[in-house]
Formats: sequence, C-alpha cells, structure tokens
Amino acid sequence: MSKLSLFTEVISPLGGFDFMQATRLLGVPNLDDYSQFVRETAQNSWDARLDKDSKDDVYYSINIGAFTAAQAKTISTSVFTGDKNAHELITQLKEKTEEGKAFVIVRDTGTAGLAGPTEADVGGKKRNFVSFVRNIGQDSHANNDGGGFGFGKSVFFRFSGAKTLITFSHTVDEHGKPVSRLMGMTLNRDCFEQHHCTGRHWWGVKPSSAKTEFNQPLTGDQADALAAAIGFQPFGKNETGTAVMIIDPVFQSMDKEGNPASTAQGRAKLAEAFQESLVAWYWPRLLGSGEQNGKLICQIQHDGEIIKLPNSIEACPFKYYVFAFEQIQQKIADSSFVPDPQTYLKEVRWKDESYGYLAIYKTNKEERPTFVTESLVFNHPIASLLWSTGDAPAISNHVALVRGPGQVIRYAEMASCARPSQEYGAVFFLHPAGPKAEEIRSEVKNSEPAAHDEWSAVKSPRAARILQTVRSLVAQHVAPASTSNTGSSGRMGRVALALGSLWGAGEAAGGSTTEGPGPRPDAPPTDRLPKGALKFNSRLGKYENQKCVFVEVAIPKNIGSATRVEVSVTARLLGGESTDIDDGKTGKVIGWFQTPEKAPTKKSLLSSDNDLAIDKDIIGKKVLLIIRNAENFGLTVEINLK
Repeated sequence: MSKLSLFTEVISPLGGFDFMQATRLLGVPNLDDYSQFVRETAQNSWDARLDKDSKDDVYYSINIGAFTAAQAKTISTSVFTGDKNAHELITQLKEKTEEGKAFVIVRDTGTAGLAGPTEADVGGKKRNFVSFVRNIGQDSHANNDGGGFGFGKSVFFRFSGAKTLITFSHTVDEHGKPVSRLMGMTLNRDCFEQHHCTGRHWWGVKPSSAKTEFNQPLTGDQADALAAAIGFQPFGKNETGTAVMIIDPVFQSMDKEGNPASTAQGRAKLAEAFQESLVAWYWPRLLGSGEQNGKLICQIQHDGEIIKLPNSIEACPFKYYVFAFEQIQQKIADSSFVPDPQTYLKEVRWKDESYGYLAIYKTNKEERPTFVTESLVFNHPIASLLWSTGDAPAISNHVALVRGPGQVIRYAEMASCARPSQEYGAVFFLHPAGPKAEEIRSEVKNSEPAAHDEWSAVKSPRAARILQTVRSLVAQHVAPASTSNTGSSGRMGRVALALGSLWGAGEAAGGSTTEGPGPRPDAPPTDRLPKGALKFNSRLGKYENQKCVFVEVAIPKNIGSATRVEVSVTARLLGGESTDIDDGKTGKVIGWFQTPEKAPTKKSLLSSDNDLAIDKDIIGKKVLLIIRNAENFGLTVEINLK
C-alpha cells in the first residue's frame, strides 16, 4: 500500500494568510449546523456538474460512519505518516481515526471532479483541484450558479474537529487525461509554532522532479486502492466526481451525549437532520425545478443504512411551497396558464424591468410531522415554520426566495392570514426577463453574503424593490386591510397599513400605485367596512418633488365622541434588516389636505401635524394624508379616531 507524506507550508518573508480564516470565510450565517452544511456542500456539487447546459442529473450523497479496525490501521500506516517535526499532529490525527471514531464523506458524481492542474501557477481550462485544495476564496462562478465566493469548501473544515480532510476524485488532468487523485489537507499551527508555519498542511506524495518542493496527490491505481482501504466508495470506470472525508466530524446537539456523530444512535439522528435540511433548502432542485436543467439526486447513509430522499415532497409545510412553485413554472412555460383557484400568481415588475414571479398558496392549517432537528438545535432559522415554540403553534407565513440554481436562499417571514385557521406557502422566483436580465441576476446574487442566506436591500436597490413588492402583495392577499370598532367612548376606526417605499413598483397594501395596476379584483370593497369606521385608500406619489405615500382617509359621519384623527408612522429598512429608522425625514407627516381628488397645495393644507382636529367641514368627507417616503424603506402607518 502506498504511503503519503506531509508537506507543511512555511511563512514567507511577505507574510501569509491566517490559516484559521479558512474556517470563518462564510461569516456567521443565521443557520443551524445542519442547514449550513447541506446548503454549502450540495451547492458545491451542483456548481461542479459536468455540463451546465445539459439535462443530466447530479448524484450527491452523505455517508456517516465509523472506522473499522482495518481502515484505522491503514490510515495510521499509510496516510498520517512522515515528518518527525509533525509527531504531535500525527499522533492527534491517529487518535481521531482509531477504530470506532466517526467520519463523514460527502460524495458527488456527474460532476467534473477535482480537475485540471495541481499547481496554482499552471494554466488550464478547469482548475477545480487548485480551487479546492490550494487556493482560498477564489470566485469563478457565473451569475446563475448558486455559489459565488469560492468559500463553500470552508464548511468542510468548520465541521471537522481535527480540521482535516481527505479528498478522493476521479477526473481529468490539465491535458484532459483521466486520472484518480487522493490527497489530505490539515489546518493546524499549534504543533508547529517553533517552525514558523502558516498552519496549512498537505498529505500527498513527494514530487517526481526537484523543480517543486511541495507534494502532489497520490494518483492512478494506487489512489484507488488506498481510497477503498480507508472507507471511500470506489468510482465507476467512466464516472467522474469528488468525495471529501471529514475527519472528527462535530455538529451541534442539545442532547446530553454531545456530538451526535460519536454514537450509532447519534449518527442515525445526524442522517435524519441532513435529510430534513436538504428537503427544506433544496426541494426545488430535488424536483428539477429552477432555471437550470437536471435534478440533484440525493442519498444519505449512516452505518450502512441508506436513506433515499423522496421523489416528491409530501411533508407539511414544504408541500405548500412546492405547489406554489409548480404554478410559477407552468406560468413561465405557458403564458396563458391559469393558476389553481387557491393560488395567487403575480409577475413582479418595476417600470420596464421584470424580476420574476410570486405565487401564494393559501390553505387551512395542517399538523406538522416530527422533525428530528428540533431535538438537536436551538437556533433553527425556520423553527416557527416547522414546530411549536412555547405557546405558539407552527405556522407557515413565509415566502421562499429562490434563484435559478434551485436553492432556497431564505424563508422570509411575512404577514399572517387574516383567518387564524389558515396559513400559506409562498415563493418568489427570481426569473428576470428582458435586456437587463443578466444585470438583475448579477446584482441580486452579489447582494448575498458568503453563505448566500439573504438578499441585502442595502447592497442592491433591486433586491429592496423585490422584497418590498413581495411583502406588499402578500399583505394584500393573505391579510387585506380591514377595520374594527373599538373603545368604550364612542366609535373608533383603526387601520394599520404596511406601505412600501417602492416607486412605481406595483401594488401597495391598501391600494394601488400611480404607475402600476389598480387594486386586485378580489380586494374587499370599501362599502363592506363597518359603519362608523375609517375607510382608506393608499397610493404612491410625489409632493414638492419628494417621494411620498398618499393615504385617502374617509371620515365617517358617525364619529361618536372622537375629536381628532391621530396617525403614527414607523419607518423600517427593507430586505430583512428590520431596524427602525429615525432620520427625521423618512416617515415624516407632511400634512393633511382637503379634496384628495385634486392636487394638494398649501391652500388645501388642513394641518401639518400628525393629528387632525375633526370639525364639521370634514365629517363625512375624504381628506388626504401625505407621508414622506424614501428608496429602500417601508412604512408602517397606524390611523385612529380619538
């Protein structure tokens, strides 16, 4: 059996990269361990597919197991060997790979594998080996790929307690010739302080020539033999792909046993958690949906037991989102398609730009299945969607934000249904059309952080427009604005509006914009409002060349003991950043005006305060409230009779 040797990178006179940054490149995403792991590893595999324009599927698997006595012996004698200066590191790694110690292998086929040259200064059309094994954080992704920072591989190191990986690949070299490659990587500097190393180490074979001092991957039949001996599944003769073994896998758990990978029972839970996370974040690609062809065929294995992911998504609540997305896909395929009666389908536009489609599937609430992830994590990003938290039952009131590759970027929580017995699953699919389509894709994708779990309204004006339009449309459809009589002293009407700052972007809650379409046909007519309540209609407009929200308020004839109309406004930054804004401008009440059907002027100004005194001249008539707005902000407006 061939033996590997260790090469340690020394610090150059010019300094070097902090090795621990390789585990931090994804930042601090708002994701649990299991979500983060499958999102990054599955996206790595999908982005590495052989032909990105073909309909071929990609096969992706996670194998969770424990080393046998034979595997442990081979690793001890043939993998972690070499430099006497590395005795402490080698001893630690041998302990982590003893019989019964856990490993996780992520494997894909139908992909290019770790192709191309093995040295960063050698040219080649494909440079997958260099990108994964040598470089850190190099972006070579297209606008419609899922990744975009070259940092996805850091997730492997993040979940390795030993910060050690072994890679095995069937691929082609820089000359296009088939080759098998096996190489290990470690990040560790504690054992090497006296030798001034960078903390990066490679386990490979010594070069055949003296022109390079660093080692190379083991190749050919020797690589295949060693890989099989330490636990890798062999590749077929004509298969290409990559398998990455994580040494000493560590994942969060609330169990008293701690790391679930350390026991067979824990590994079974780990497998279920990975399955649940794959369905949660990758159901579009599992079903072959999105702008790209092919499916991600997934399989999870723990201690020899195989869990195959279903061909269809039947579990609540994800089936809601699947159904909504199917409506979008059919609309894209056939513009004359009429959606299911329970589904609201809308193209999201702004001026001459088409961003994609929103579909909302509304239904009665259903019981949730048991999710094993609930017993493992305390910070799941969509816990409220999946299971009861405290006294609050699980509820689906989210919009899944999906890009072309078929990964859910985020489940954005939005308005709840007006009826407590109902819930909904909504999808916004970024599918821009027209001459600016690629520009739109690029801008929205580049607004995402390294973990690709958010669209930032701060970085992308288009992301801000999309998010606010979607939020507004959802509010109109699932919880149309209504009023109620409250208070013990006379009749009071109260309305709460979720108004957008979106300039000409489409419909806004409570009414229509000046440039977009009118109210939805199914919006409740104002004559159904309770007698004595405030009636309102809102739109976007300009006053003295400033962007504003115009709210027409009908003062009822029967006002009881009310003497004034009171308004309060809260401005919030869009795009998930919910920080209240107090800049003295956004959300400022410009004033109340007479005769809303006419252009407001200083002569028609009734009051420039937040409150409007009620007199006989406005009872039973409409007045116009104007509130200053701004790009990238949303307004929450409350109006009361007092």
